[in-house]
Amino acid sequence: MEHVELSVNHSSVTIVWYGGNWPRLATLSTLYLCGMTPVFMDRSKTPTKNGPRWHSLIAKYSLSPFPESTMIGCDRLIRIFHLNPGLLVGLWQREEELAFVAANLHLHHLVERSSLGSAALPYELPPHTPRLDDTPEYGLHGYQLHVDMHSGGIFCLCSTFRNLFTKKGCIENGYAKLVVIHSKNNTDHLPLVGKVGLSWRTDIFDGCIKSCSVMDMTLLDEYGEPFWCFSSPVCMRSSPRPSDGPHFLGQTYHVDYMDSAGKAHMELVWIEETEEHFIVSLALYLSVAKINHWFGTHY
Repeated sequence: MEHVELSVNHSSVTIVWYGGNWPRLATLSTLYLCGMTPVFMDRSKTPTKNGPRWHSLIAKYSLSPFPESTMIGCDRLIRIFHLNPGLLVGLWQREEELAFVAANLHLHHLVERSSLGSAALPYELPPHTPRLDDTPEYGLHGYQLHVDMHSGGIFCLCSTFRNLFTKKGCIENGYAKLVVIHSKNNTDHLPLVGKVGLSWRTDIFDGCIKSCSVMDMTLLDEYGEPFWCFSSPVCMRSSPRPSDGPHFLGQTYHVDYMDSAGKAHMELVWIEETEEHFIVSLALYLSVAKINHWFGTHY
């Protein structure tokens, strides 16, 4: 099934499928996301639509059943579910059938993943050669993070943070904590531009689900190499006021993301006077196993 829409963002692409010809959800068990490349390439001609294509498996997703824990939002027409990595599935509220599917893919190695795999197996990255960490006692240093939050081509956040570091003593429960925005430093705090919402559409309806968005993160190591990259739907959820730390005048929220490489935790406050969300804390928790594999260390 070919996509209906494709949008290119700063560090990701969003691909959307919708229409009235979806099979019934009960008959589906797995969704395969593949890149397609024309088998016969001619630079002087546009590839024929029905010509042979090489399929490269990017990811596959289990569609049965949808745990309630994967639902990140809803409106009066649809409920949306997030399946790792980066897939957004919209189900009609009334029929519990597919309304749309949207894949959010980070650009890092996307060309290889879209063309160099096979229909059965995804592309495998070349074996990583660890870089020598000549100062492991000082932890990680010189990292750079770029983060976007967007939907439908509209960005509510686009920021880059440089010279990030974490000390060896900040390792706990298998993760190294990398603080990006400090809650106690007001000059670090950032506003989100406009209202946060995830836009969706089909061939007959459209809408916007409040408090949801797509988050893209690109973390570069001290050598400028991509260490951790992802593009994923996220949801702002209400959170209780912390018993310790600074107190803010406004409702507090959090955004969380997790995969095998690490976790991201963002805290926000709604400022009623200006009607905007402020990011008051952002921390990354990097898997020590990933760090050791990347640098050949033994933290």
